[in-house]
Amino acid sequence: MANPPTAKPFDQALDPADELDFYVILNQGSPDARVAPLLLLGEAVASYTLSITAEGVTVGLLIVERIGFQNQLDGNRLKIWFEVTPALRASRMFDGTGVVVAVELTIWTTQGRRKQRSFLMRISNQ
Repeated sequence: MANPPTAKPFDQALDPADELDFYVILNQGSPDARVAPLLLLGEAVASYTLSITAEGVTVGLLIVERIGFQNQLDGNRLKIWFEVTPALRASRMFDGTGVVVAVELTIWTTQGRRKQRSFLMRISNQ
């Protein structure tokens, strides 16, 4: 499956040897805004899930979920920790421009809405 054409890229790439935190800002605004917001004014995230696409699993992308490295929602800012599985960190697929895979975020809001967005993660040797 191809990455969604409207998916937004993370600001930086992940080196396969790194274990880094990345951030998603959950924009809030009016439903008639030129670019539809993820959350309406006054709305908040009730719960969320994160998942790695099949392509991301194939290249070894992992969401870190151990003590001290948990995902954290602080208001409209979501912090997510990523790493590449140790067995694939030295793979040549990460040479040059590396690979780009999608991470899917699904949120359920305090107003009962469900929204899903994809974010692109580039994994390349730095």
